[in-house]
Amino acid sequence: MRTPMETGEIDLIALNSDLLLGWDGMVLRWMLVDGNVVLDFGSEEEPLGFQSLADRYARVRSVWVSLLRPVCSLMPSAVANGIEGEVLKMHHGPSNALRRSYQSERLGEEVTLMESGPWSAGDDFLKSWPHVRWSSCTLGWLELQKRRTIPADCASLLSIDVGLNRALMCRFDEGELAWCMVTEDMQGEGVLYHAVNSMVRSGGDAAAEDARQRTAVVFSGSVESHPGMMKQFTRFFPHVEIEEGALLWKNDPPADVGDWNLLHQAVR
Repeated sequence: MRTPMETGEIDLIALNSDLLLGWDGMVLRWMLVDGNVVLDFGSEEEPLGFQSLADRYARVRSVWVSLLRPVCSLMPSAVANGIEGEVLKMHHGPSNALRRSYQSERLGEEVTLMESGPWSAGDDFLKSWPHVRWSSCTLGWLELQKRRTIPADCASLLSIDVGLNRALMCRFDEGELAWCMVTEDMQGEGVLYHAVNSMVRSGGDAAAEDARQRTAVVFSGSVESHPGMMKQFTRFFPHVEIEEGALLWKNDPPADVGDWNLLHQAVR
């Protein structure tokens, strides 16, 4: 399938659109969007693949660059201020070359999210787009989960955004963020184990059993690529659903359409 970029169908509309680029450690994804409408999209297997976009979309309204499901740590800004690199090293060992920190007041008290990823080409974007901005899809996704409505008989929300090689997970108890992590443990019952273990650590086995019955589980991302994972969760939790996402596609969407929704969270 040829993308709109290849057919040359997009013209001055780019001037009123936003270009989103996200690196997941294996593939660079990009989307040209106007609100929640995807006008153009594509992917590159090399981080520097974005350079082919520079001429065509040199004058877009804004450019946002993000890491997709990177190693991350989250803590109150009052604690993290000035020691972001040390926090990442303490939680995850020696970090990658690229480190970014982001703040948010939308999760309650002001928090700082620290991310680290294998992307030595990160600053090369400035050569093509002087107005480029870094953003955190992870933080935007967390803020989205904070706003999510869950069934009246549930007290907790467990959200899982599934990629091909990593999963981003969080849990909100009574509307407050209680847990967040990224895992590469995608085989077997790895994701289910981490989710249940977070409940046990919060209150013990008895509390975890009660929480299981009163937790709404919401999946997003490449859910179709992990059918066994869905079966595991539907056997363990009574409330499980799949979020379709709010993106609208001007042309034929990609086959793995669910995996593109996280990138849209860069625009917060």
